[in-house]
Amino acid sequence: MNRAAVLVLAGALLAAPWAGHIDDTDAQLYQVLARNMAATHRWLEPGLPPSSARPFREHLPFGLWPYAAAVRAAGERALPWIAAAFSLLTVAALLVAAPGASGAVAALVLATTETFFLYGGRSRLDPPLVFFTTLSFLLVQGSRPRWAAAGAMAALAALIKGPFGLLPLASMAAARAICERSWSTLARGAAATLAAALPAALFVFLAEPSWREGYLHGQLLASASGARTEGTTAWWGALAGVAGRFWPGLPFALLAATQRRNRMLAIACGLLLLGLSLPARKVWNHQLVAYPVLALLAGAWLAPFLERWPRVVPALAGIAAIASALGLGARLLRPPCVASQEFAALLPPPGTQVLVVSAPTDWRTLVGLAAEQRLAPVKASALDDAPAPSVRFALVAEPLFHPGSFREVGRARGWVFAVR
Repeated sequence: MNRAAVLVLAGALLAAPWAGHIDDTDAQLYQVLARNMAATHRWLEPGLPPSSARPFREHLPFGLWPYAAAVRAAGERALPWIAAAFSLLTVAALLVAAPGASGAVAALVLATTETFFLYGGRSRLDPPLVFFTTLSFLLVQGSRPRWAAAGAMAALAALIKGPFGLLPLASMAAARAICERSWSTLARGAAATLAAALPAALFVFLAEPSWREGYLHGQLLASASGARTEGTTAWWGALAGVAGRFWPGLPFALLAATQRRNRMLAIACGLLLLGLSLPARKVWNHQLVAYPVLALLAGAWLAPFLERWPRVVPALAGIAAIASALGLGARLLRPPCVASQEFAALLPPPGTQVLVVSAPTDWRTLVGLAAEQRLAPVKASALDDAPAPSVRFALVAEPLFHPGSFREVGRARGWVFAVR
């Protein structure tokens, strides 16, 4: 199979969404935080999120480092390229790790999974997380497991997203121990996983107390207990997320799991999904760490069939490249926000405070104003909440707008732009 064609296909699909306007609350939040870090040179302090009086503590700062470095070196236009590079490296890791054609087919399955390529070129924490977790998994999967190297990769992943960075290594180590019936393998895997958790744990407990309050209690323990409001509390949430998003590879992964020769990989995948199901609150993007493992399973089943048609992948790569060049990837995106379209000409200069009135808070619009327009949005649930007369501009959800000190100057798609 033409492995270069797989990489061309993956690159074309990752770049395809760039043809349109991307509104992504997480990616734009991290863009603002990377901008803060690059400007202040404070690599352990992401700064204030838009419309927040408290510093960012939802994730450790290390996952933002590649993006902050990119902003320092080449500006914010480099951010999607950094994310896409991590995603492309993940595809390449599968390409070279699995034996024979199965690695190439696994890479093909991952590259063509819509959720992977739709979000893989955005400045989110997921692209570097998935890259390092995939390496940690692959380093243990082979005939000669490299525990130290796998632990190092898992440590980097844990510095990005805590326990989710450890799950693939722990799952593969446990699966290997089960298949080998070896307590020593289980002990090595446990030691590698615990060692990988140490850097993140040391940072949380040695850094200033706000990290323990915001990250440990406000995020990790709140997710485990269900106290957070994001995500789903259904016990099957992780399984449903994978079933709804990992296409077209899911049926082939299920078929491969029934084959005895894929027993270790199937057990690892099952343990990984079990681990993702343990927190009381489950969020869809956490499940991305399972995609490369599922792709390996699907590749193991599909490889014999695709080997018979070696020209399929180059043809698919050509189609993807043409579609990406023609801008067809924009059709996969939601309509752009009003601030980037109808109200773009009405917005004040960068740095100006703008009231964003909605109930509940429309984080997509609020964060988008900060990331794209470099404005200083202030969230509110009513126009009366405007802080003093210093805030002269407001973006108001139509049901909450009433004439008063603010007057309407524009209206579009359920929003009113007002000034005073």
